[in-house]
Amino acid sequence: MRTRQSLGALGALLLSGCGGPPAAVVLDVADEHVALFEAFLAPIGSDLVRLDDPGGRTATVRVVADLECEECFSIEADGDGWLVRGDAPLGVQYGVAELLERAGFGFFHPFRTRIPPDLGDLDSLSGAADLGVVRTPLVPRRGLHAHTLHPIESMFDFSMTGPVALERAERVIDWVVKNRGDYLQWVGLDDISGSGFALAAWREHAAAIVDHAHFRGLETGLGVQLFGTSNLQLAFDLVDSHTDAAGDRARMDERFAEIAGLGFDAINLSFGEFFGEDPEVFVAAVESAWDAMNQALPDAEMTTVIHVGNFEELRVEYRGVEVLYYFLSTFADRPITPWIHTVMYYNLFEDAGGAYLHDEFDEHRAFLTDALEAGEPVGYFPETAYWVAFDINVPTMLPLYVRSRWLDLDRIRALDGAGALRDHVIFSSGWEWGYWLHDRTSLRMGFETPASWEDALRASWAPLGEAGAGAAALQIVWADAQADALITRRAAAYLGGRDSVIDFGADSRGLVSQPDRVRLDRVAEVDDAELAQLGQQLDALADLADASGSAHTAALALGVEHADVDGFAPWIDEIVEGTRVTELRARFVGALYAAAIAVRSGADATVPPLIDEAESILVEARELIRARHADAHAPHGRILFEPGENPTLYDYGYLAHAEDLCFWERERVRARNALLGEDGAVPGCTLDPSVR
Repeated sequence: MRTRQSLGALGALLLSGCGGPPAAVVLDVADEHVALFEAFLAPIGSDLVRLDDPGGRTATVRVVADLECEECFSIEADGDGWLVRGDAPLGVQYGVAELLERAGFGFFHPFRTRIPPDLGDLDSLSGAADLGVVRTPLVPRRGLHAHTLHPIESMFDFSMTGPVALERAERVIDWVVKNRGDYLQWVGLDDISGSGFALAAWREHAAAIVDHAHFRGLETGLGVQLFGTSNLQLAFDLVDSHTDAAGDRARMDERFAEIAGLGFDAINLSFGEFFGEDPEVFVAAVESAWDAMNQALPDAEMTTVIHVGNFEELRVEYRGVEVLYYFLSTFADRPITPWIHTVMYYNLFEDAGGAYLHDEFDEHRAFLTDALEAGEPVGYFPETAYWVAFDINVPTMLPLYVRSRWLDLDRIRALDGAGALRDHVIFSSGWEWGYWLHDRTSLRMGFETPASWEDALRASWAPLGEAGAGAAALQIVWADAQADALITRRAAAYLGGRDSVIDFGADSRGLVSQPDRVRLDRVAEVDDAELAQLGQQLDALADLADASGSAHTAALALGVEHADVDGFAPWIDEIVEGTRVTELRARFVGALYAAAIAVRSGADATVPPLIDEAESILVEARELIRARHADAHAPHGRILFEPGENPTLYDYGYLAHAEDLCFWERERVRARNALLGEDGAVPGCTLDPSVR
């Protein structure tokens, strides 16, 4: 083996002399891996890295698949070039992606990559402490669940068909690979149920996606739902409604036949929300579902979603034990891996804010801990956004998610006597407004969990050098402020929005998904203790507004300071607009609630100015939204922001309410009605905007 030298020395060598930096990095790969790296390079689309030598000054990267460890890689200096070693197909791709990121390439968003202006950034590789170190994954399965029940980018790529959709699905696959994932799943939709053109077209499309994912080294999974009776959205379900065991099994056989032969490696079985079947029926149906899957897809495995929901009707007794309904699946006598789910930016170890009526997810944490200590297979399935009315379509930017996703992995890793977490699959609900960052960091943290969540952010932004370090620094301070205001001090309910369905469920059945709050038109009805609590939460919201304003100022300054850094503009612009819209959202809500409290206290004269203040904020927010959406990362165009038919329950793109600020408008009209005696039409912000 050649004598190892530091990449710093190598960088200096390449940058010395009249020749300047190399014109390109040339990958030297074995013949059997040429097609793999052609696929790897195609989305980058830059002559700075290529498979053929263009002549002139180049740097060679030898790619050798000679490591026997799974999904591992190392980077070494190799004479006047580099050596990337790994297993194939994933390890060598991880290694090349790592090397390129250290040279300034940034695989940030599936549809927007940062390309450095030249390879002068090779000098940034100096002093790397991990040269020659073989790097292996912490969690065996690390992946992305694209929640295509919602009209997000991935739904248009994975659930709808055609060459453009397939090309974009392949971009998502590439992005998962470049961020060290090894698994990708999405949710089947009800439109493919039964024979016909829709099923045939989807099967062809899905098979092409699965084939490409396998070629790149990813396993694939499909999400399905067990019972149609608890199917609140348009999911592909196995049993429309329970009849008897034989009838259920016959229906399951039909449904699995529709998705058989496509090459899926896993079926992820979920059970809806808020509704349950008889425990005996449920457990028998889970076992029957596994049997039907095993017959139709004999090489596939099954995982199940252990959802949250601390509701009395979901507390059931089975075999003398009281359990939360979703845990019933763990009683099935089949080799099924349970995935413990948490929601929003909450985690297993801190306050859960009352989400789904949980003050904390202690039952889920205990189950996960017990399974790890017993050496039983178990996965963790946390969210990196919670689309409906809570964050991304409000919209707000919340790097707090990175902190929570790191905290879970770090504390799970530190559990005394715990075995290894088998799966870490993140529940993704879209990528605009900075949410790509949550997925990117979470995928990478599943491979290697750094010493701190701050380090995770720094590593994710590192391809941008000093500019990226500045972006990470301001987001670290801001995420800390978000954790304090939204988790510790429970202001989350007020930063988020509410639609008519959320209000109806809370009022009529006591069903709470996102944390509950005092409605604007009911502030006058609460007692003094509730009013005091509201005041504390609004104080927390005001502190978050101030912190967001400081982050916005820092982002503006960072953009000016590093205006000459190629490829920094779209990312700093997103942060500038994200910090500001989050500040505006907090101040808007604060002004309306201050007006409601003023009415309660008899200070009626202050009400119109406060509402005027909120409406002025709304005007600015609308302009800011237009600017951000005009430079969205995804190439999907207006379908993400406007009404339009699609196979989900929602007849609009997932950012339509971010575009029209419906949740803000709903609160504005409610405030004017309740506080000024008007009778405006309150938008529902659901499927039918006329719903009040």
